[in-house]
This record gives sequence, C-alpha cells and structure tokens, in this order.
Amino acid sequence: MRAVQITTLDGPSAVEVGEVPDPTPSDAQVLIRVRASGVSFPEVLQTRGLYQIKPEVPFVPGS
Repeated sequence: MRAVQITTLDGPSAVEVGEVPDPTPSDAQVLIRVRASGVSFPEVLQTRGLYQIKPEVPFVPGS
C-alpha cells in the first residue's frame, strides 16, 4: 500500500510517499481504508526530530 513516510529528520522535505507492506490485523483488530489524512503540527515537528515521540526513521506518521 502507499503511505507517507518521514525518511530523514531534515524538515518537511523529508516527507515522501512510498510503498509499505499491507498491515495484517489480529483477531481483535480491524483494518480501515484511509483515503485522505491531514497533517498536524506534531507531524511537522517529527520531520525535524523535535517532537517528544521520536521513532526511528523511516516511519509512517500516526502509525
């Protein structure tokens, strides 16, 4: 599936659209198709490594 990924911590230019594996939900989860999503201030901070949650790059924001 296609997903927006933050690939480096160089600011907004680090945001790329790429292919990631399809998620596999467990028996207690559901899979929801998302057609559009907004970008909030925490995601902008994450592109620079300034947000309190600092996942390893590359990562899909909001995941």
